[in-house]
Amino acid sequence: MSATDTIIAEALTARRIKLTPVSEIDAEPVEWLWEGRFPLAHLSLAAGKPDLGKSQFAVWLAAQVSRGRLPGDMHGKPRGVIYYATEDSFKMTIRPRLEAADADLGKVYRLDPVEYEGSGYSLSLVDDLDDLAELVEENEIGLVVFDPLVSVATGTDWNKAADVRAQLSPLTSMLEARRCSAVGLVHFRKAFGSDVLGQIAGSGAWGQVVRAAVAFARDPDSEDQKRVVMSQAKNNLGRSDLPSLTFTFEPVAVPTKSGKDANVSRIVWGEESAWTVEEIITGKNTDNAKNATDLAQEWLATCLAHGVPMPVGEVKKSADAAGHAWRTVQRAAKLLPITQNKRASTWQMRLGAGASGVCGAEEIPASSSAPSAPHTPNNSLQGLAQLPVELATSPTSPTSPGRRVVRRRSQ
Repeated sequence: MSATDTIIAEALTARRIKLTPVSEIDAEPVEWLWEGRFPLAHLSLAAGKPDLGKSQFAVWLAAQVSRGRLPGDMHGKPRGVIYYATEDSFKMTIRPRLEAADADLGKVYRLDPVEYEGSGYSLSLVDDLDDLAELVEENEIGLVVFDPLVSVATGTDWNKAADVRAQLSPLTSMLEARRCSAVGLVHFRKAFGSDVLGQIAGSGAWGQVVRAAVAFARDPDSEDQKRVVMSQAKNNLGRSDLPSLTFTFEPVAVPTKSGKDANVSRIVWGEESAWTVEEIITGKNTDNAKNATDLAQEWLATCLAHGVPMPVGEVKKSADAAGHAWRTVQRAAKLLPITQNKRASTWQMRLGAGASGVCGAEEIPASSSAPSAPHTPNNSLQGLAQLPVELATSPTSPTSPGRRVVRRRSQ
């Protein structure tokens, strides 16, 4: 028997399959990097067309992880972040953006591939995964950012499902073993199809391998077209009906050693959106949505016609009873002179003017004074309905619009 035959025979002999009673497998809860949106110890995607702020979002996410500010199982537990980027300069773009986002710069690491035997400087999930695993363990890394994800694929055809799985499956196994999360930025193809995950350039395996994904699109309700909608495109381990969020960009001047400022921007979170990215980019149910919005607008105007505040929870219950989807009601609310106010811990809605009429909630006496419209702090995610968990706001949140100057902390 040849040496090759011996190796093959030993490999076949060593291979075993076995059965494990499910009673011996302990059930475990899902852990979250970002509560409800990005599971811990998994690869997630951030998808969208160019120039929508995906990299800005990745920087914001890295900053939150470095400070332990994300709602989830790592809240209050700052972790390291490995950031691998091939399209933006760390000195001129990423470093200033991280500083503007109030990241702990000592916990965010630029990943620098080292040339090996003339193979170049590109990171490879095939050749460098073991080294990456060691770095994750040694530096207590909680998040790895691949910007973009395709930059870590060597010799891979992203249009082939087998190649995608061969590259990403080992990565997901490594992340799970080390309780580390990863987010990969991916682009949409130019032509739109029937679903969000199908828009990702390359094979359909993208959406099959990952457990969660968020997508980005321009907010159709934004007059200046600068507001962006982020919604959940996939969520195998959590709710699929999470509220869509919106954000804009605030100019920030970051001082540098040269004496000149690095002019960048940071994400400013706004209210929730009634739109999902899928509805925006695919035009799904556009006509029906318009008709439903018209009906919801008429209903909401009657519901709030008494002109005094009504708890958002009561409005939502009444909408459900009347057969109006909450997202449709949110769209309708944008077409009416409605203000949102917070009394104690309860958000309320109030219509600016109207006739009599209520929609199922206990009517507040007409003599009650309505509070003024709320001041919405920077990075607030309060909208018509609150998120299950509030994101921590930045301690350097501005109280007035305009350029924000971030002063460098002493090291």
